[in-house]
Amino acid sequence: MDKQRTIRLSAQDLQAIAAIREEYGLTSDSEALRFALHTLWREIKRQGNPSPAAKKERTSHPLP
Repeated sequence: MDKQRTIRLSAQDLQAIAAIREEYGLTSDSEALRFALHTLWREIKRQGNPSPAAKKERTSHPLP
């Protein structure tokens, strides 16, 4: 079941979405967000789960 969500995005987030859309020929922001989420999710699953201690150390993710 699909659910609609409201999220707040920064100007940098919107630039990233636009770049993903252009790079991969995606037609909507939603499609670009889903693509990015699923791509990252596949990468996380491929690498395996980090230890609980490693998870605690990562409180935020630096943006490129």
